[in-house]
Parts: sequence; structure tokens; C-alpha cells
Amino acid sequence: MKQIYLLLFLIVGCLALVDVSSLSNDFRNVRVIRALDLSTSIVKEDIGIRAKNTGKHAMNVYYFILPTIYLPFIASYTANSKQGNKDPLQIEPIGLDTNQESHIFKIHLNDSIEPDQDIKIGINLVYTHLVRPFPEKIPQVSKQHVSFTNNLYLSSAYPSDDMKTTYTFPSSRIVKFSGGEPDHMGQKTQNKIVYGTFNDIKPLSLSSATFHYEYLPPILTVTSLKREIEISHWGNNLAVEEHYMLTHHGAKMDQEFNRVKYQLTSHVSDQTNVLEKLVFKLPKEAKDIYYRDEVGNVSTSNFRNEKYTSTLEIRPRFPLFGGWKTTWYMGFNVSLKNFLRYAKGRYMLKVLFVENVQSMVIDDAQLKVILPEGAKHIIITPPDAFGIDSVEEIVHYSYFDSTGRPAIILRKRNVVSNHELPILISYRYSSLRLLQKPVAATGFFFTLCLVSILISKLPWAIHHHLDEKEVTKLSKEVLIKAPVILDSTLVSEKIKASDVQPTAHYKEKTIKEKTNGSKKRNKRG
Repeated sequence: MKQIYLLLFLIVGCLALVDVSSLSNDFRNVRVIRALDLSTSIVKEDIGIRAKNTGKHAMNVYYFILPTIYLPFIASYTANSKQGNKDPLQIEPIGLDTNQESHIFKIHLNDSIEPDQDIKIGINLVYTHLVRPFPEKIPQVSKQHVSFTNNLYLSSAYPSDDMKTTYTFPSSRIVKFSGGEPDHMGQKTQNKIVYGTFNDIKPLSLSSATFHYEYLPPILTVTSLKREIEISHWGNNLAVEEHYMLTHHGAKMDQEFNRVKYQLTSHVSDQTNVLEKLVFKLPKEAKDIYYRDEVGNVSTSNFRNEKYTSTLEIRPRFPLFGGWKTTWYMGFNVSLKNFLRYAKGRYMLKVLFVENVQSMVIDDAQLKVILPEGAKHIIITPPDAFGIDSVEEIVHYSYFDSTGRPAIILRKRNVVSNHELPILISYRYSSLRLLQKPVAATGFFFTLCLVSILISKLPWAIHHHLDEKEVTKLSKEVLIKAPVILDSTLVSEKIKASDVQPTAHYKEKTIKEKTNGSKKRNKRG
């Protein structure tokens, strides 16, 4: 959260200061209809505005106001025309009114609006982290409730003739709601509460409303998502790997986790906020799927091929309750032909920035696209609907790479399902570059063999190398000592001869004694 406020400070510091009161004479809102969807933990607001030019000159911009308090929680904002083809309109932040604590956006109209002429505009906003668990701690087997606070009026720079606000909830089990008393009481109908119609609303009007209602699903936040896509022209393959850090921001348990109670009440776990599994939609041709965490492979997963997509169902090693965290990574391979096109000498890669966001919030998303070695003249085209916080080009090294692969890293904070839009990356790549890896590998092994041959030829014996003078000197010393060596040799030969003679004499004497003894015995007999 500190990083979000730091980013907000930097944004505000780069914007101009604007006086909201100076804008109120340009338009007048004839009718405003607001619809807020609270069916998930991500709040979606659709605003329909019919405005009239009350000024003296033609206008081609419309100013939209957002209270500064909501700026850290705004994940997406878009505008479109409600007339004709309903084309999208460009919307951009331009300044800040410090007195009114409001952030000002400029909407560029496709056509100039003449005085007394009407214009219909649609504005779509997405908020995150505004739905909070209440109470913050609950028993292990208990239903979760949440609270949400909002302004009943549209915070507009212009006066409004009439206004209506509708809130839609996940069910009709709304514990309590308050706001607008005593003049404007909300009307509840099943899972909706309607406020209005309000009349003659002044600019920047404020009337707070609070809602307390039942919300059973877990409130999930991916604090960090690192998504890596690797392109291989050689293998005609696109490899995807995603690393998740997930936190359950729902109501925490008021006591320690009880495994026995969890097993006994497993049949009603869908009535609690526990997370037991996640389901991801993958391309139909996905193969080589894996799901692992820090411990190793997680076998509690199920993969199946369907008619148009493939489905991966994963179960963490433990159920996830409020305040608990888990990490894992998963990946798959898919044929490159479904994502890559070639035209006019350039390759065009089309991949989604994020996938399978569903009702989760991603605080920090990173997409890393690794192009083949030798790709050049890279052009990145992000979606028009939202901007990328940062783009970085680096060099990535993998197996048998010689010069490295160009890689693009795109980062964005506060990501929701509205950001599941394609990123276009075009580049040039020569077919001869396909030979770079085999040639580099062959050269490496050839160099390795050559080095090993040279090493085997080197003298590794441990001795002193004698030069010619030392050899001549040594030869003379040997000749001088030769007689002494010969005399010693003769002495040794004599000793050996003397050793042999006594042995032979001893054997002859022994034979004679045995013969005489036998003769004496014969005579006695």
C-alpha cells in the first residue's frame, strides 16, 4: 500500500493544479444514471450521462471528477459515446484540485458540441480493495459479511438536474444499509437497492451511504504475478510459465485452525470463505502442463480437454482461510502458429497481458516476453484501454545461446480482469538465425575437443629439465664412477657363487648319509 501512495504522490506531482469551480459553466448534466455492481469483491461502476452545453462556445471536451481518496483504488477507467456507434473516447488525467480534494480527468469528444446541444457519455470505473470484511474475525465455520461505503451522488464538476443510483449485491441477504436520510431513503428489491431520483444536485455534492451484506466467496489478492512467455521458432513452440503469490484478504478465524472440525464440516465449506480450489482456462492445444510449489510437484490437480478450451483445476496443499497465503507456479506449452503471424517482412506476436484473473485482484503484474535469439527492430503496442506502468528491454540467456535473446518486461499495478487484453509485439527475424544455435553448439564442442587434445599433449611429468651442459657434466661423472660400479658388481657375483656351492655340497653330503644308513640296516637284517 505504501508503494501505491508513493505512486500517487509522483502522479500528483506531475499534474497541474486545476480549479473545479471554473468548469461548472461549460455543461449541465440533464440526467445521470449510476449502476454499481457489488456481486464480487471488485466494485464496477457504470455511469451514463446526458449533458447539455450551457456555454457560449462549442465544446469538444468533458471533465470528469474523481475524489482523491479513491485514486489509489481505481484499477480501470474508460469512456465511450452513447450515441451512434458508441465509439470509445479518450480519457486522461490532467490535474488536481487540492481545495476540493478531487482528481480531474479530461474526456475528448469525437465531435464538437454546439451550445444547447446534448451529448451522451458512458464512463466505466473499476475499484479494488474497497470491500472490507466486517467483522474482521469470524469462527472457522461461519458465513462472511462485508461492508462498503460510497457517495450516493456522482462527484461531478457540473450541476445535475436529476440523478439515480442503483447498487447490485451478490444476494438478497443484506444485513443493513444506511445513507440519504431523511430525504432520500433507499428502496430494496431482492438483491438491489435503488436511491433516487435526486433533483437539482450541486457540483461536488456528497452524501455517504454504507452497506453491510453477506459475501461468501473468498476475497483473493495476487500480491505478485510473474508471467513469462518464451518464443521458439526452431521448435514452433510458445512456452508459458506463471508464478503466483496469493493472499486471502477475507475475514480471519477468531481461533486456531481445527483440522477435525474442517473435515467434519466439509459438506458446508461452500458456505464459508475458505478457498479449496482454483480453476484456470488454458488454450485448447495446451500440453505438458505442470503445477508445482516450493516443495515440489503438487499432485492435487486435474486437467481436462474440452471442446474449445482446456481446463486446469488446482488444489493447494492446504485450504486457504482469511489472512493465509500460498505460492505456486504452473506452466504449459502450446503451438506457436496460433499466436504468431508473418507479414511484410515482420513477425507479429499477439499475447494477453494477463489471463484467468476472474474475481481476483493483482497488486503487481509482470509480463516477460522472451523473443528468439537474433530478433531485432522490436515494436511494442500496448492496449488502448490502459497504459503500462513501465517497459524494459533486457538480454536473456538460455541453453546454448551465444549473443542472448532480447526480452521485453512489462509491469503494471492494480490489475483486474478488464486488463485481459492483447499485447502486440512485432519484430524482424532472419531464417538464417535458425542455424545460429546449432553452429554455436558445434563450435563449442569442437573447441572443447581441441582444448582437450592440446592439454593431453602437454608434459605433465614432475621432473627437472636438463640442458646440454648439465647432460655433458652428468655423463663425465658417470664415466669416473664406472670402475667402482664394476668392482661392486664382481663382488656381488662372487658372493652369489659362494652361496650356491655350500648348498650343492650340503645336498651331496645328505645323500651319502642316507645311503650309508640304508646299507647298515640291510646288514642287520
